[in-house]
Amino acid sequence: NEINKCNIINEAIIHTGQHYDKSMSEFFFVNFKKKIKLINLNINNLNHSEMIAKMIIKLSKIFEKIKPNLVLLYGDTNSTLAGALTASKHKMPIAHVEGGLRNFDLSIPEDVNRIITDRISNLIFYSTKVAKRNLLSEGFRKFPCKLVKTDDLLSDSVYGNINYARKKSTILDQLKLNNAKQKFILLTIHRDKSLNRKNLANIFNAINIIAKKILVIFPIHPNSSKKLKKQKVQLSGNILKIPPVNYTDMLKLLDACENVITDSGGLQREAYILKKKSLLVLDYTPWEELVKSKCAVT
Repeated sequence: NEINKCNIINEAIIHTGQHYDKSMSEFFFVNFKKKIKLINLNINNLNHSEMIAKMIIKLSKIFEKIKPNLVLLYGDTNSTLAGALTASKHKMPIAHVEGGLRNFDLSIPEDVNRIITDRISNLIFYSTKVAKRNLLSEGFRKFPCKLVKTDDLLSDSVYGNINYARKKSTILDQLKLNNAKQKFILLTIHRDKSLNRKNLANIFNAINIIAKKILVIFPIHPNSSKKLKKQKVQLSGNILKIPPVNYTDMLKLLDACENVITDSGGLQREAYILKKKSLLVLDYTPWEELVKSKCAVT
């Protein structure tokens, strides 16, 4: 929205399709106050290598056509890495939002995406002291890039949409809970490491025990749904599986829940912003501050 206020900037948004479920992505493209130029590559449901390769091919053609003065990339997804590699090969300046985050585990695809994107970026926006420490320890002081401190941009999204979610979302009514004040835990599980055969069974053995004492609402990622079925993981009857929800409904669920169980980097931060504590299904979180302040536990 701030970019849209500046008439000298012509912005084009490229949606690779990596988050292809309509309910998970459409909200962000229909709620801008000003019409934007949106390019959808419709690339999804492929393995990591195929997905990134296809993105690079399509992005290369788009960059050749529109010739951007700056490629602005967010986070740690395959789309982020593909955008960085393509822009680098076309000698276009790269800016990376959420730079410096590290899991220190190269078996995690997101960590590889972050490290490579940071290394070839010209401008890195970081939001925590830990992120800056990571960048400096990797030698970024000597690299030809600029480091810029910002607040966590996710807070803008939460604060900008939470009142709308509180007033307009009907997700709790749709779920037909026993009563309007029924307590529940909000659960999300989607990372590759969580979904392998050994971890997935262990995770839900533990969550099934928790569900004996409190309702668990589980908006289920399409890939998680496939893995649960394939591995024949049994879920407690007190785990309420629901389809993926849009951002407004997710904020409403987060605002109403008691606590959060997640392996999501974004949800653990949104939970902190809305003063909810999280149990993280992660060996380590790059958001160390949440654990140190006892707002989250791993």
